[in-house]
Amino acid sequence: MAVACLAAACGGGTPAAPPANTASAPASSAERPIRRPSPQIETTSDVSGVSANGGIARLTVRVTLPPDLHVQANKPRDPALIPTELTVAAPAGFTVVDITYPEPVDFNQAGASQPLAVYPNVFDIVVRLQVPSGAGATTPVAGSLRYQACNDVLCFAPANAVASWLLTIPGA
Repeated sequence: MAVACLAAACGGGTPAAPPANTASAPASSAERPIRRPSPQIETTSDVSGVSANGGIARLTVRVTLPPDLHVQANKPRDPALIPTELTVAAPAGFTVVDITYPEPVDFNQAGASQPLAVYPNVFDIVVRLQVPSGAGATTPVAGSLRYQACNDVLCFAPANAVASWLLTIPGA
């Protein structure tokens, strides 16, 4: 179920850059059906830096929402807003080195003193994962993306999406 946003939290503004391919979209968000959007989650992994002796794997999650939506950045300018967060459950012996979020874009909101820091409808998050020496030939890695999708009028209830990878360790 959709939850109307407070004017200070989102809505009532326009993105700094127009969303792609909106020619066939209804004239305003108020004309669109109100239903909780589900992102498309695509995951990829790069294990070229990993051998049987260990190394660093690079895991990527690409998030795709409908063109008229955005999510708050991982570090929103207003601490009252819900950040986009990826958590990764590292398997035993593995360590998350870091998680890199994209640079946010400005969302100009009517009446706001400053633009919101948001991610557009398509963005990537990258995880560097330390793989231990002697890791199994294939290792599943699970993740969860917490986000709150918004359009220019309202924000939907926060939600979680599943991200998962299956690492194939060269030479293991």
